[in-house]
Amino acid sequence: MARDGLLISWENQTPLLHPPIPLLLRTIRKVKEDLVMTAVIIAPKWPDQYWYTELLEITELMITLGQSEQVLIPGERQFRFLLEDYGLKQAVVQRIVEAWHEQWRVHFSALSIVVKYLEENNQQWKELQTLEQPSVLKANFIQDQMGKGASDNSLKSCRGALAVFFSFKGYKEEQAHSKLIAQQMKPVQMRTRHKDREIVQWDLNILLEQIIKEQVELLRSNLSIEETMTITLTLCMIFTVARLAELLRATLINETEKEITLETVILNKPSRIIELKIKKALDQRICQCAGGKHGIIIETKTSILQLATFGIHPN
Repeated sequence: MARDGLLISWENQTPLLHPPIPLLLRTIRKVKEDLVMTAVIIAPKWPDQYWYTELLEITELMITLGQSEQVLIPGERQFRFLLEDYGLKQAVVQRIVEAWHEQWRVHFSALSIVVKYLEENNQQWKELQTLEQPSVLKANFIQDQMGKGASDNSLKSCRGALAVFFSFKGYKEEQAHSKLIAQQMKPVQMRTRHKDREIVQWDLNILLEQIIKEQVELLRSNLSIEETMTITLTLCMIFTVARLAELLRATLINETEKEITLETVILNKPSRIIELKIKKALDQRICQCAGGKHGIIIETKTSILQLATFGIHPN
């Protein structure tokens, strides 16, 4: 039966503790409150953290374990060995690992599934070095996982990990990201792209009517600047391919009393530069934002969309 260790008494106990970072302070104070005579706490040496001072207060002996190394799981072992066999030095492979951070674990978890698949089909992982058509192996593997009921997220992780692996092994872009795999994964992409109440909407007039309908309710409430900004950014993302990160890193190009011009780079292929213009609008349906009436005009080389903060209005 599972028990919350922080809710039971540690008095007269010798706890061996390796808490997650967010629980370190609670763990340290629990040791102090229960008057624990001896405890072993495994924690990083981060002097700038708020909990570190309290940790030193109860510390009688500190042992430095040095830099810990992640245990080589099957996916990681094959990845390292194959890249080193390809000619990359250990330092280069390690730099790749460090650059990936958390994504590193996701890739290895997925590659471990690939290793298991190869073993089930009496194949050696070294055969991955000499594949004439890596997309065929990738397609067969994905189909096998679909047949076993793998989740959509697992399928996407495996596809991404294999693509990264093949690209590091020197396979061409069209081999690592083939149209065959894209077509095979299309149902998965569609299922994971639209969440909850999101639906595909091709008729923008219907979307316009819905926005205008919801606009009335929004105008009745006093929205904060943060809420207004959220709605504005959401509209920008709906009617362009700009992602939130691309909007947030936009650069101020020009500012006048009537117009503010921002510029950002769309990283999705084909990559391009777009301008976001915030202009004064005379349309009375546009809500007041930061003390004035504003609309948003999004300009690209192929189209111009004029948006209101809570709606769309034609020129």
